[in-house]
This record gives sequence, structure tokens and C-alpha cells, in this order.
Amino acid sequence: MFRLTALIALLGSTTALKTHSTAGKKVLSKSRSLEQNQNYAWIMDYSMVFQSCHKVVEYTDEDNEQGTSLSSRHLVKYKLCPSNSCGYGCEGAEYVTDMETFVDAWTEWTMNDQEYQCEQIRENCQCQYYYGDEQVCENNCYKSAGMSECIENNGDDDAYEFELQEWLECKESEAMDGYGNNLYVGPKCSESGEQINMGVFRDQYCTEEYSSEVFAMYYGGTQLPYQNENIVAENCINCKEIQQNNGYYEGADITEICEELYPLSAKCERDLQGTINYPITSACEYIDNIKMHEVGYEPVSHFASTAFAVVFGVSTVLLAGVSAHLYRLNNRKIQLHTDAAVV
Repeated sequence: MFRLTALIALLGSTTALKTHSTAGKKVLSKSRSLEQNQNYAWIMDYSMVFQSCHKVVEYTDEDNEQGTSLSSRHLVKYKLCPSNSCGYGCEGAEYVTDMETFVDAWTEWTMNDQEYQCEQIRENCQCQYYYGDEQVCENNCYKSAGMSECIENNGDDDAYEFELQEWLECKESEAMDGYGNNLYVGPKCSESGEQINMGVFRDQYCTEEYSSEVFAMYYGGTQLPYQNENIVAENCINCKEIQQNNGYYEGADITEICEELYPLSAKCERDLQGTINYPITSACEYIDNIKMHEVGYEPVSHFASTAFAVVFGVSTVLLAGVSAHLYRLNNRKIQLHTDAAVV
């Protein structure tokens, strides 16, 4: 059995890892060398898609404020599916990694991709030949391309501009509760586990939730973004990055987000057996039963399962009796009708 403590040991080292930190660059450098040695080129035929978010219970070697060695942690499950059939719920290998690591990599990739798309629109807009305000020309091009997010914010300079990456780790905010205690802001799993949202919390570990409405009171009326909107989209990210030079095809490489997250994730590549040389299945049992480790999980009791079986059995017998009775009534009506016709 893939033990929870083993998974925590794997994920624990990635909690504070940031892509642009010195430690992060070293780990990524080593992981790239590892990929070159073990030939991870197969990843380029796959795309990454977010599946679910889970708040699980974990064991620590130190007591927390509640005097227990148990605490909660957020994990993300994602898949690598064949790029030609990728979509939410697609068939593919499953992976689990720390939520902060996943969201950081996802938002970094999203910003880089958006910046690239904006640059392509701007270059093809040819606003240098526009007789008028060049910025207005570019903004019109962005709108026509359905990329209004490329337009720079020229609104109220006093309005608070929410920078998502500043809040990806549980961070103390200026907002306060009714007793004057500072509140914390950070990402969390939605109740259904289908989204990753932002929330306001009482504690520095972002586990005890507080009303998100208080955020606007201390940040110029700005509502906390992503309260109900998913931080990570359900669209697929292709793990194959096409390299071009002045419009000419040069080759392909693994997309940075796939290259970064894959080595740091617990793996269940059961569906890749026979497709790649060395599929890893050591985390399959844990990933299959991840809901059993969630905070608040309550297994169905033996009494409840037995009662359900009894009710189901009795219902089946009753339905069978009713069906037989209706059949006899229907058959009797047919016989009476036949006798009447003969007379």
C-alpha cells in the first residue's frame, strides 16, 4: 500500500518551492537532466488537465496549536491524456501534487501564454501605420481577437489591483476580524473539490475559513477575486511546445509546466502500461482512494451498509410481486375480452 506518509515525504519538499527561486531552479535543472537520461519525450504526445482538489489529513512530527500531530493539506489531482482526446474526465495517467506548487506553475504558464498571445496580436496589428493613437489601435485589435485582458488597466490609480501570485501561499492581509486580529488570504479547495478558489481565513495555515466579504472593506472596495471562479481552468495544456524562429519550424520540447510538475508528482501511470517503457504505478492505491484521506471523510458504517442491503432486497421482492400481480390482471382482462367476442 502506498502510505500517506510516503506521499507527504514526496510532496513536503515541494511546499515552498518556487519556479524562480534559487532552490527551484536547481531542482528543475536536475529534473531536466533526469528527463534527458530517462527519455521522457513521450510526454510531448500528452496534454495536462486539472481534475480535482482535495483537503487531506496528514501526520506531522510536531504538535500544532491544537496539540495534535494531525493537520490538513491541499492536494491537486491532474491527468496526462493523449492530446488528441484530452478533456475533463478523459482517460489517462493520474498524478497528485501539492496545491501551491500546481497553482503556481499553472498561473505562471497562463501569464506567459497570455503575454505571448498579446505579443502576437500586437505584432500583426500593424498599428505603426495607423494615423492616430497607437494604443487605441492596439486595444481595438485585442478586442477584435477576443483578448481584452491584453489591454492595460488605465482606471483609477487608487484602486487595489489584485496580483494572484502574491496570494498563492497563505499570506497575512490587512483585513481584520471583529477582535482586531489580522486575517489571512490564500487558495483553497471548493466544497465539491471541482475548483480551486481564493478564501479568507483566521489562521496562518489557511484552514479556518472566515467571510470573504471582509476583504473589500480593507482593499478599497475590491472584492476578493476567484471566490467562486476556478483559479485553474479545465482546458488542456499541451505538453508539446513548438519552437519557431522567424516563423520557421525548428523543433519541439516539453512545455515548461509539464516538465516542472511531472517530477514533483506522485504517479499512477497504470493506463500507460504498454505505451511507455517504464510506467510508474507506486501511487495508484493512494490516488484511487484519495477521498478516504480527506478532512471530514466518514466511511459508511457496517450497520448502514447492511440496512441498505436489506432495504434494497425487500424493495426488489416487493417490486417483483407488484409486477407479477399486474401481469395477471392484464392477462385476465385479455381473456374476458376474448370470451365476449365469441358470444
